Amino acid sequence: MGIIRILTAEQMRWADQTTINGGISGFALMDRAGRAVASVVLEHIPDYGRVVVVAGPGNNGGDGFAAAHHLRKYRIPVTVVSLVPVDSLSGDSRTHADLAVKAGVKVRAACSVHEIGELERWLSRSVLVVDALFGTGLCRELDGLMAAAVERINLSDRPVLSIDIASGICPDTGKVLGAAVKADVTLPIAASKWGHWIDAGRDYTGILLDAADIGISDEIMFRSWQHSCDCETENNSFCVNSTSLINDGFLARA
Repeated sequence: MGIIRILTAEQMRWADQTTINGGISGFALMDRAGRAVASVVLEHIPDYGRVVVVAGPGNNGGDGFAAAHHLRKYRIPVTVVSLVPVDSLSGDSRTHADLAVKAGVKVRAACSVHEIGELERWLSRSVLVVDALFGTGLCRELDGLMAAAVERINLSDRPVLSIDIASGICPDTGKVLGAAVKADVTLPIAASKWGHWIDAGRDYTGILLDAADIGISDEIMFRSWQHSCDCETENNSFCVNSTSLINDGFLARA
């Protein structure tokens, strides 16, 4: 582990979009995230059994579908329980969902509180759960179906891998937004987030892995810090929004 970059949700969005504007497609970024998640699943799966991905409505759900697609290449049985109708997905998320289905991933819907039993049924059959409900885009408290899904995941007594950040944790404050997944392992995408380190986020993150490299350069991360900084700086210095953790291993190599 070397330097750990820490970005806010807005900085991460800017870095994503700037990378896409520079010629790397959103599809490719999502595919790389899915590959990274699949690799972590293979390292942490307790035995050969079914992996259940619980997918939400945004890019985090798309990452989950991409991961399911790549897991099928290793003949891992995978079910994606989608909390939104797959037909309602669009863009890169829909494309990755279609690829997952073609690869043999089972996709089941639990799109209302009345269908929560479908999620419970598949959770009980799993050996590992992938939390792909919400990433850094969440800015409101969870309620209704999403809160019920989080409750069922936490009660499932299965190891949980969260993609990017435990769903329900505010990426900037670490506070619980109504309800939050209690992850055993969290794989940050591209960079760590403040919510991994502060407030309740520390208790919901579990083991925090090195961030998955999906092709967002250090230069763009540095620029994202400057882009969101509203204080006056001199000589290209950074304000407090630009933060990295440097561990003993990194210092020993310096």
